[in-house]
Order: sequence, then structure tokens, then C-alpha cells
Amino acid sequence: MDYCTCMNVPERFRWVPLTAWLAVFAVLLIGVGYWVDRRFYGHLIGSFTALFGVYLVVVRFESLLLGGMTWKQVLGLGLLLRLVMVVGTPNLSDDWYRFLWDGMLVDLGIHPFLYTPREAVALFSLPSYHIDLFGGLNSPDYHTVYPPLSQVFFWLSIWLGGGDWKAALLVLKLMVWAGEAFTMVALGLFLREVHGGWERKGLVWYAFNPLVILETVGNVHFEGMMAGFLVMCCWALQVGRVRLAAFLWASAVSVKLLPLLLLPGILAWLGKKRGLLFAGVGAVSLLVYFFPLVRVSVLQHMMFSVGLYFGQFEFNACFYYIGSYGARLLTGWHEGRLVSPLLAATTLSIGLCFSILIYRRGNFGMAQLQSSFLILWTVYLLNSAAVHPWYILLPFTLSLGTGLMYPFVWTWLVYFSYSHYEGGVYKEHFEWIVFEYCTLLMVLWKDIWKYRQRVAYD
Repeated sequence: MDYCTCMNVPERFRWVPLTAWLAVFAVLLIGVGYWVDRRFYGHLIGSFTALFGVYLVVVRFESLLLGGMTWKQVLGLGLLLRLVMVVGTPNLSDDWYRFLWDGMLVDLGIHPFLYTPREAVALFSLPSYHIDLFGGLNSPDYHTVYPPLSQVFFWLSIWLGGGDWKAALLVLKLMVWAGEAFTMVALGLFLREVHGGWERKGLVWYAFNPLVILETVGNVHFEGMMAGFLVMCCWALQVGRVRLAAFLWASAVSVKLLPLLLLPGILAWLGKKRGLLFAGVGAVSLLVYFFPLVRVSVLQHMMFSVGLYFGQFEFNACFYYIGSYGARLLTGWHEGRLVSPLLAATTLSIGLCFSILIYRRGNFGMAQLQSSFLILWTVYLLNSAAVHPWYILLPFTLSLGTGLMYPFVWTWLVYFSYSHYEGGVYKEHFEWIVFEYCTLLMVLWKDIWKYRQRVAYD
């Protein structure tokens, strides 16, 4: 239905509803992004839910609010809204302290993977602002886990910031903002190529999603940039540019390690000849990116910290909590370190099964490969010990054009995990986790039922 026609809005007044919507959305966005403290969970989830409700208005009444805008104009509007989040200090995540800390070490010529922050303080003469950064670190006794390309961005922020951590944070936010521009361009190209006619709708869903804006530019997380590299990789695969796709995949891995999980599926989709080409170019690209890390001690430190993140740190988990609770009932001990490897093995096994299926069928289109990636990433997250809100960025991006709604709903539900910080003391509130995942699994089941009905009808 064309709501502009239905409501009989004169052409010269088309800007009025959009301006009103933008004003309300921007005010709520500023409130959540700058003024609401995560210690006050009721205020946070109430404000975020109101913001998400305003977002649903543009999703539902896209034709009325956006009129004849192209997807590129929607992209520009999304970037304009993201500028609101460029200034100021993140209020929902403290990871940026580690980003700037690593950048400071690189700027001083100190390898960030060789020393924990506490060791670096004891061994080196650091700039005076290291005191401000060290006080905000959430893991001062662990080695960094951020791959080389991320480290380049961290260093550039310090270098361009001229030794002022506040200026460095502003530069880092501008880099994430530029990364969002890249991601939305990649998404527009991909949707136009694979889901023709969905490019504007997909951009509307992504450009105005509160979780995306708050967790990328607002809280300075690079998952959006990683998603951009992967989406552009899928676009390159679709148009037959295998070498470019391999480089883009390696770039995604160099921002975050997790895209390694998708490699078997890509190789299976390409077949033997093109798969070898992708593997060769991808391996060379990774070697170039990771060359500074090719030292035994560096790799040991990095893998140890990665192991902690995947097997020891717990936050907003699903099957991991269920498995740990069951093991505790049986043994009387917390068996998370046993449950985590079993769930990881399950995820890898499902990934390999997907790859074998893709290879044997031989007629998988890019849309089917996209859905396979989405399902695999969903399994990974459901089996993970820690699921932070910004982790949902990739499955949400991969869902655009597929017709699956559960990642869209998850971008709202995942903010219930901030209940863990209520009162300023970290404590898991399992009632909110149960609500989050029960609702999510019900929507997922509805998606599966709709898919089966569609297949049966076809």
C-alpha cells in the first residue's frame, strides 16, 4: 500500500512527516547514547524500547516518510544520523579504553600482543594519559585479542589525535563512521545484485536500526565494518570477482577473527578451481595482514586470550548456560570449561555439514549461501559463552533480503542483557535472559514454519 496516496499528502508537504520523525528519533538517540547510564537499567531499556518503536515507524511507513528517495539517499540520511553519535564518550561499553591503549603502545613502538597492560605499566615509561586509559580497562591482566587491521585503526586514532586521548577517541569514532558508510554501500550493491528491488528497504532497516547506530559509532565497535567486508565479499563472489572476494574476506578476518568460520562454506560454493584461487589469494592476504604477529610468543598470547573470551568469559549466553547448569546439577561443579568445547565442536560440525551440502548440491545461489551463513552464525551465537549486543550486527546484516525476522527482533531483545550492569555491580539477571531467548526462539520457530510453508507451496 502506498501510504502517501492513502493519506493524500500533498507533494510540497512530503518533508513534514520525515522531519518530525527525524527530530523524535534524534532526540531519543541522543538520550540513549549520551545521557542514559547502563547502571540504571530501567531507564535504559525503556528509552531504547521507545527508540526502537520510533524505528518501527519508518520500517512500517517507509513510503509515507521517505517518498521517492533512492537507496543512496537513504544511505546519506543514515550517515547524517550517525554523526549525532560521533562526539562524546561511549556510555554503554568500555572496550574503547583497550582500543586506545593498544594504539598508544603501537605509537610508542611497543608490540601490543607481547605485554598485558599491567606489565606495560611496570616495564615502560608511558605518556601521562595512560593513567586515564588504564583506569577504564576491563581486562588489564589479559593480552589483547584484536587483529592487525583493527590495531592499525587504533594506532591511527592515537597518531592523528596528537597524544590527546579525547581527540583520539573522536578520530576513532570518525573511522567507525566511515566504516559504516562502506558497509551501507556494500549492502546496497549486494541487495541490488542478489535481491533486486530490496536495496532501499534493506538500507532503511540497517541505516536507522538503533542497535547498529549505538553499537558502531556510539560505542565504537568494529563489527559493522567486519559485516561490510563480508557483504562486499559476497557481492564480489556473486559478480565473479574471486580475487577481490578473497581479499575482502581476509580484511574481515583482520578486523575480527570470526569470519574464519565461513571459509569452508565459501570454498564449497566456489568449487575446486575457483576455491583454490580464493584460498591462495586469501592466504597471501592474511599473511600480509598478520605478518607482524608471526612470532611464537605473540601467537601464544593471542590464542590464550581468545580462549578466555570463548571459554571463560560469560555474558548473555543461551545453550552455554543451559549446559553449565545441567552439568552443575549432575556434578556439583561449574563445568563451563567442559561445556564450551562441546558447543564449539557442535558449531564447527554444523559448519562442515553445511559445506558438504553446498558442495554436493552444486546449484546453491548466493541467496542460499547468504542464508546458510546466517544460520551458521546464529548457531555460533546460541552456543557461545558471551553474546554482547554488538555481536548481533552481523546476523542482522546477513538477514536483510532473506525474509527472516528473528535477527531483526534480536536487535531489540539483546539490549535486555544490559540488565547485568544494573546498580553498577555486574550480576547476571537470568529472568531477562530467559525472556530474551524464549522470545527469540519463538520468532525463529515462526520463521522456520513460514519457510516450510513457502517451500511446500512452491
